[in-house]
Order: sequence, then structure tokens, then C-alpha cells
Amino acid sequence: MNYLQQSFNLVKCINARNRFLFPSLVQIPYYIYVGKSDSCSSLSAATASSLNEGTESFRIVNGLLTPESPFSSAINKKDLSEIMLPDMSIGESAWSSMISHEEEVGLLAKRRASLDTALRQWRLPYAQQRIHQQFRTHIYGWTWEDPQCDIERLGIKDGDALLCITSAGDNVLHYAIKADVEVHSVDMNPCQGHILELKLAASQALEYHDFWHIFGEGKHSRFEKLLDNKIAPHLSPQAYAYWKANADQFSSNFFLRGYSGWAIRLARVAFALAGVSKDVKKMITCDTTAEQDAIWKKKLRPIMLNPVMKLILGSGFFCWNALGVPRNQLNCLLEDGDIADFISATLDPVPGLANMKNGAYHYLLCLNGKYTRASCPLYLTPEGFAALKARNGQKTAKVKMHTDTILK
Repeated sequence: MNYLQQSFNLVKCINARNRFLFPSLVQIPYYIYVGKSDSCSSLSAATASSLNEGTESFRIVNGLLTPESPFSSAINKKDLSEIMLPDMSIGESAWSSMISHEEEVGLLAKRRASLDTALRQWRLPYAQQRIHQQFRTHIYGWTWEDPQCDIERLGIKDGDALLCITSAGDNVLHYAIKADVEVHSVDMNPCQGHILELKLAASQALEYHDFWHIFGEGKHSRFEKLLDNKIAPHLSPQAYAYWKANADQFSSNFFLRGYSGWAIRLARVAFALAGVSKDVKKMITCDTTAEQDAIWKKKLRPIMLNPVMKLILGSGFFCWNALGVPRNQLNCLLEDGDIADFISATLDPVPGLANMKNGAYHYLLCLNGKYTRASCPLYLTPEGFAALKARNGQKTAKVKMHTDTILK
């Protein structure tokens, strides 16, 4: 392993187990390392130095071994192009007589697009630390907060720079679509970064049909093939290795995976045992907020506030392992009242204010287990997806992910 890292520049790697024979009993470990020698690199030494500047310098921040950002200074793509594609003309090329001018322009455009893709780097390098081991998987498979409120209340506009929590990346993509902004997303859990990376990579590699099935429906029968054949070139080695090992998360319903998936599962079981599953379906198809509010108060609210649910929702174990709420945050919440007070204050206003059928997708997902075309995040709409994909993903070029804390 050390020899490979020293001798070849990493392109992709996988550390997994073979499950082809009696998977419950025999799982043979294997390791694949794909690298390239310096002589095969498309970047000159000078260019590589510019791209990697600062990445060899690490600092300790709150117990995390954190690399300095390689994006401290802007990279001039024009200069890179001149370095990577030097003038090699030796006279008129025979190629010009074989293709038309329009075809030649098209080929050059594709070459430029390939160059831009090679230079794109959403994820800042990070070193695997022991603290990362406590995150077995992602906590949030979707984002709770409404990003449009941020846009309107903060007056976010072109040229702004934003700092936000990565979470599932939904809000990061919303900001990038709505304005020409620089977005720095931060999360200590590497798996949250893997989700955002997957969404960014898939927006460039896939067509809308496949993109919707993966992130709108939460499942795709050919996810692993799409990962290997189309998405992988756009992913960092860490993200590709993670999704290669966890490709089954999209085999049935991605939104039921991770810590937050347990919260949806619990709600489904509670509603089923109480015999109100049909009322849940009615609630998410209501045309008015008044209808929603009536169903919530009469049918669902009593279930959420029964003694058993209050006991579960108020436990530190469930709050961390299903909701991602650490003990200190739970203690702060309980200083203002018990868990029933929090549920009432948080959920009571929602049915009367936001229609789930046509826009309040945060709550629709929790009750429905997936999005609908009429109620989903902006990046999942045809218009939002087209904006992310346009001009070789220019909208996403200023998104930078930090596997770190916000404390410096």
C-alpha cells in the first residue's frame, strides 16, 4: 500500500470484501488501487504544484488532522490550458482536410469540457481520523431547513460567499442554482460529504431520468452500474469507495437508510399500529392547509404525543442514533420544557402553514418516504437539474466541501 501511494498518483481505490460465495459466512477482503505515474499525468509539474499548493500542510483543529485549503488562491484556467496544451503546430494538419470546421470546433469544445472536468475539485482533501469512525453512515439523507427562506431573509445575491452545514447537500445545491455564489459546506461526518459529492457528480454525469430515480425516488435498479460507468470519474477516491461499498442503499429506499431513516421507520410503525396510515396518505394529498391541519390535530398529533412515543423521542440514544441530536443539544432543548412541549411547538404550526402536496417537501418526504414531482427540492426539478448541468456544471464550480469543524 505504501509503495503504491509513493510510486503512483491515486486515481481511484476500493477497499471492500467479496460476497459472491456464501456472503453470510465468507467475505474475502480485497483492495484495488488505480494510479498513474508522473510520466502519464496530464498535468506538468508546475501545474500539479499549483493545484496541490498547501495540501501537504496539516494542522490540528479540535482533534482533527486537517489539511490547509488548496483553494487559498484562484487558479487561472487559461494559464493551465497553455501549460497542458502547448503549441505543437508543425504546419497545416492533414486532419483539417478530413473534417469540417464545425466538427473541429465541436471536438475542441469537448476537449475543453474534459479539461474543465479534470480541474474540478469539489471536495477538499482530508485525512481519515479516529473521530470519523463514530459516523458509521450518514445522519441526514435529506435536509430539514428551507433554503428559500435563507435566500429571501439574507438577501443572497451574485458574488456572495456562504458558509453552511453540508447535511445532505440539498441547500448547497439550492444556493448554487439561485445565485452565482461561493458556497463552503462543512461537516465533520465524511458520509454527509459523500452524499453531496454524489449529487454533484451525478448532476454532471447522468440524464434527468436517472437522476430523479436516485434522489427523488430514493432507488435505482442500475445504481451500481451508473456509479462505475458514469459517476465515478467525477468522484473523489474516498467518495467512490464509500458508494461502491454501500451501493445497496439505493436498492430499495435510500431515505430509509442512515440515522434519519430510523426516524421514518419509527413513525411508519407507530402510525400503522394506531391504524392511521390511510390518514397519513390523505394528509399529504390535501389541497388545502385547513384539511391538513384537521387531520394532524385529530389523527396524527395524538400518536406523536402518546407516552410511548414521548419516551422514545426523549431518549438520548434515539435522538443521536435516529435524529443526529447529540446529548448536549438535547439537554439545551429540555431546559425549555419536556419533549412534548418541543414536539408541539415544532410541528403544530406546520400543517396550517405549508401545503405538503405542492411545496412543503421537507415534511412530505418524512410521511411519504419519497418526493413527488410537484413537491421536491429545487435541484430535483427539471429546471434546477438543467441549471446544474448547464455550461459543464459552471453553477457548481464554486462549491467547496470541508470535512472539518467550523471552529478555527
